[in-house]
Amino acid sequence: VSNANASVEELRYESFIIHNWQLNSRMSLESTLIVETSEISQSGDVSKKRDFDFIRPKVDYRFDITPSLQLRATIEKDVSQLSFNDFTANTNSGDDDQNTIAGNPELRQEQSWRYDLNLEYRFNDDNGVISSNIYFHDLEDVINRVDVSTLTTIQSANGNIGDGERFGLSLNGSLRMGFINQPGILITAGLTVEDSSVTDPFLGIDRRLTRQGRGDYNFGFRHDMPIRNINYGFTYRNSIQDNQKVYDIDRIESYNSDAFSILFVEYQGWEGMTLRFEATNPRESERCRIRTRYSGGTIATGNLSELEDSCSHNGEKYAIKIRGTF
Repeated sequence: VSNANASVEELRYESFIIHNWQLNSRMSLESTLIVETSEISQSGDVSKKRDFDFIRPKVDYRFDITPSLQLRATIEKDVSQLSFNDFTANTNSGDDDQNTIAGNPELRQEQSWRYDLNLEYRFNDDNGVISSNIYFHDLEDVINRVDVSTLTTIQSANGNIGDGERFGLSLNGSLRMGFINQPGILITAGLTVEDSSVTDPFLGIDRRLTRQGRGDYNFGFRHDMPIRNINYGFTYRNSIQDNQKVYDIDRIESYNSDAFSILFVEYQGWEGMTLRFEATNPRESERCRIRTRYSGGTIATGNLSELEDSCSHNGEKYAIKIRGTF
């Protein structure tokens, strides 16, 4: 319906119980039980009312192997919240060839069981920390595009496409250079590698989840010089390129972006005021998208008709910021 007129309301109640148990001087266990009850009603072009009940347990176990080394294991049931935009037709400002996006009043919440195992080591004298996290998410009722075509129009809407999974490894660390008599220098770094799997409803293939890429990495540096009231540093973040895709009924979009970086110099003085110079993306970080369109059918049955190669950037940004208390 191109001129949809609808009202969507949700009434949700959450009841919870939290229990903390100190098993001994080195081990603790926290358990949480959340009971969620909701009613979603829709009126206008579609009149519908649905009730949902979810039980969301969580168990968090912590073990101090040594005073510096901690193991943490978490099991949690998660239920996503629905976007009201998905229930009824709305406009699409990101695609010149598609005026409206269809709605789906039958949409259900995406659910998942999340398993996380974290190991953290802290250096002596607050000189840094190294942490690792291995995670696995077992997904149910994954939300993605589904076929809602009519006899005259090929169209899709957000819907539930079945089960999926997400898994990966995150490594993060920070190191203060106190061991070389430079406690004002802090170096940080992080790496995440990730994979996921779901069955595409149009092609019938196993693929990654929408906009779920291979991972990302980051690096940071900060030097505090309290004697001179100056600190400076930079932050650098980038993603592992390729395979960050969006599948729709008549197009496939692939996204990539350049690194994001910030450089700064900060001076503290003048009656407690702080003067900061900041440069954001001095290399003009680009975000690119390749859109592949199909006509005469879906991406499985249609013919390749068009390739759109689009890149954009926000340009470089330089700022002088003054902060103080008056």
